[in-house]
Amino acid sequence: MHSISNPPILRLPREILDEVVRYLGSKSMLRFCRAIPQLNEYAEVLFDAATALKNTTYSISLFWPTFALWSSCSDQIFRNDVALTRLGALIQRFNGTTSIDGGTFPGHRISQLCSITSKNISLYTRFLKDKNEVRLWADQVVLHKKVVVCLELYHVYLSNLSLSEITDSVVDLNPIELVCEANEVILSSLEVCTRLRKLQLVKYDVKAETRLRNPPLSAILPRLQNLREFELKCGKKEVFLDIAMVLPITKIWKVRFEFFDERKRIYNYAIRRPTYLGDEEKDLAGLLVKAGFVYKPVSWERSLDEDEMEKWKPIGGFWYRTCQ
Repeated sequence: MHSISNPPILRLPREILDEVVRYLGSKSMLRFCRAIPQLNEYAEVLFDAATALKNTTYSISLFWPTFALWSSCSDQIFRNDVALTRLGALIQRFNGTTSIDGGTFPGHRISQLCSITSKNISLYTRFLKDKNEVRLWADQVVLHKKVVVCLELYHVYLSNLSLSEITDSVVDLNPIELVCEANEVILSSLEVCTRLRKLQLVKYDVKAETRLRNPPLSAILPRLQNLREFELKCGKKEVFLDIAMVLPITKIWKVRFEFFDERKRIYNYAIRRPTYLGDEEKDLAGLLVKAGFVYKPVSWERSLDEDEMEKWKPIGGFWYRTCQ
């Protein structure tokens, strides 16, 4: 019989205990690592980082497994860079990510931020502090050999950079996932992004793309050989049909199409429920099914029919490829 003072979990190999830590949230990770002597050092690192920012708006959930860096706490962040650098190293050990609201930090702080963070970062650029922000980040990300898990571009119209300069910066950042409006980068140049696996175009303006003399999306997507997931918001259903026709010659296995009516002026788009195109769109569905895709709803809406019987209607979902 095992001694109560020496429970079996304490005899597990460190590798197995580390696997458990990988799936824990902040509070659970802290309690678990405090209870296991071999893991006390992990708890100490997390506790020290949380203590360093204890008088800020940070909660413990923002430290693990993803560490969020906000400029509202920049003074405390840079005063306690040793404790936070240790946290960044721990997150890196478990292949976690540091999420950075980059657009709210001044450019001269970017190098120091890269020194603090884990190797994997998610970057949200806003061009609010520095008009050439994305270029500043690209230079430091390359220098510090970071991996950009997700890059989101906002307020690009505020930038002093040209379209080609922004595109070059995005290419240098080489993100795994890119979220932007279609006319904010030269999409055809993304084929040199060797890591790009997911592309989310939050707006595709056909007239703007034509004015910029960019090739249609249906010509660009087959050239993005590493792309596996694609999401598009557009006001022309013909664009979705064109894309569906070329999907068989791509390696994309997951798509989502969101339609918005260009004839209606929308002042607060963020709170309007999106219109995702599913299998009710017969022409589109026919092309996607022929290409080996099936539609799987992920959200539903409850309603009553004429006999006041409850029914559920799918209002959002993805198309998944079932065969290659």
